[in-house]
Amino acid sequence: MLEGRKVVRYTEATEENVKGAEVLMINCFGLLSSIYGYADVTYVGGGFGVGIHNTLEAAVWDVPVFFGPNNQRFQEAQGLKLCGAGLEIGNADDFRRLMQGFEDHPTLAKELGEKAGAFVESMTGATRKILADISL
Repeated sequence: MLEGRKVVRYTEATEENVKGAEVLMINCFGLLSSIYGYADVTYVGGGFGVGIHNTLEAAVWDVPVFFGPNNQRFQEAQGLKLCGAGLEIGNADDFRRLMQGFEDHPTLAKELGEKAGAFVESMTGATRKILADISL
């Protein structure tokens, strides 16, 4: 999928080498929650070890979220999978196949991203619900 594409690592990015880049690889801490909003699709790491990183940080920006297979203990990942916006990959071939699907169907990322955003929106309002049940 990345063959022939211009990929730039964030820590090596300059004003000049970012021009025309198709992939920006974020290889440092502290930026992801604010950068996801620029993505068409996201990969959230950690799913090949004991768990995964925060899927909602990406999903809130209306983008589909890829993650590894060790996600069963994470309610948000399970919800994203159920609504079709969470895409589990087990290896590089799975990633290539799914990315090819996005290339073959240019509107797919937007459609799945809208599902991701709707999922996050459906999970909001807990404070309001709790306060409504509390009698003061």
